[in-house]
Amino acid sequence: MKFPKLEPIGEILRKQPQKVGQVLPPSINKEQPKKSEIKEILQQTIYKEIDPTKYENPFAESEEKRAYNLKDLEALEAYFNSIELPQEIQLKQAERVCSPHLFIKSHIERCKSQLHTVSGLPFYNRLLELKTILEDNQTRTKAA
Repeated sequence: MKFPKLEPIGEILRKQPQKVGQVLPPSINKEQPKKSEIKEILQQTIYKEIDPTKYENPFAESEEKRAYNLKDLEALEAYFNSIELPQEIQLKQAERVCSPHLFIKSHIERCKSQLHTVSGLPFYNRLLELKTILEDNQTRTKAA
């Protein structure tokens, strides 16, 4: 049995249809481009001028981005220490807190450790949800 002659990968890639504006790397082109051509190709494809004022840095650590500080956490902690917590709490339809003491303790610790980052924000938001639910329950029991 005789195997067909295999073509080099560069020849196969050259035969494939190219997209408009696609620039093949120099190793695939038949002739090597000049340095000025390489610089021009890089400027067209990779290096585009970006105005940094147009884009918001998602990793920026500003006060506006943080949404909570240590005073807010201490106030929440004082609130939760001052009330009697139920055995279980339903936060949302799929979120049930079986031991609120551990929930509060772990979320406050996480918020304190992630104070200067945005990653602590979901934990802080869940603590706020818990607080509003507990306040609603207190106002309902007082009204009844």
